[in-house]
Amino acid sequence: MSDEFLTPRPLDVYRDDALSHFYFLEDYFGTDEIEHRLEQVNRAIQIESGVYRRLWLLPNSQFWLGIQEARKLIRKRAFPNIIPPQFERPIEIAAKLRILRNSMSPRVWCDLRTNILGADYLSPIFLEIDTAANFWQKGYDIEWCEPSKEKNSQIPEFVIISGNRRIEIECKLKKTDTGRKIIRSRFYKLVDKVAKPLSEKRYTGKVKIVVPNQMPINIEWQNRVSSSVDKLLASADSQMCLEDGTEITLDVHKLGDLVIPPRKLLQKHK
Repeated sequence: MSDEFLTPRPLDVYRDDALSHFYFLEDYFGTDEIEHRLEQVNRAIQIESGVYRRLWLLPNSQFWLGIQEARKLIRKRAFPNIIPPQFERPIEIAAKLRILRNSMSPRVWCDLRTNILGADYLSPIFLEIDTAANFWQKGYDIEWCEPSKEKNSQIPEFVIISGNRRIEIECKLKKTDTGRKIIRSRFYKLVDKVAKPLSEKRYTGKVKIVVPNQMPINIEWQNRVSSSVDKLLASADSQMCLEDGTEITLDVHKLGDLVIPPRKLLQKHK
């Protein structure tokens, strides 16, 4: 479908509109629901620590943390004239939802709200919103599709329309860990479990962990790895193999009175 005969539409997020975007989000999600979601996010941030918190949890919570900070400033009547970076994504999503609202049925609009409030990983949902808004800006009309009542049926997210031409759009976000042996969130958890005790005991060096297939995600496996590292430190051996084929190799040594923070023991995994 050619864009040649389409009339582009502007989607500008002006500074003066920023406050109204947050009012829109408050109305859309509901004050009680936002409070509940923020409680969940803040509880997780308080409970977690280390590399997992810094490299995984906080980056994936920025949408809600931006809303939280904006709400604090709104209540103090101190909303800034210059928009800080943490406000940008919530404002952008609000602006796109406002222009896409009329293209959704009440059911789709309600389902989208429920999905955003309940998701720990918002990227797949925001991909749909970003994609639809991009086509809208190009001049296409948007028609969101309602979920099918039939099980295992596949329907597109929305249809773009220009005159009598209609094209179905289905958004598929390839997760960053697709095809990888190591799931990043679990990897960060393992790093915290292994690196923190080593740091507290003033060790520095490398811990090499090789899994035979995909890295297990259960806490029992992490505990076995951690206890195996402790056993190696207490022995003259530098290598150990677990029952599932996981190989653990230590190349560490103690420092004098210098304490190495756990994050310094994190080896960047590619």
